[in-house]
Amino acid sequence: MENQETKLGFTQFAETWNGRLAMLGFVIGIAT
Repeated sequence: MENQETKLGFTQFAETWNGRLAMLGFVIGIAT
């Protein structure tokens, strides 16, 4: 159970940063 919870938390963390980086790259692409 611990391993599954840790994996779920990491996935949520990774998705959050992936979304931020994608939005940042999108903004930079428009600004350039």
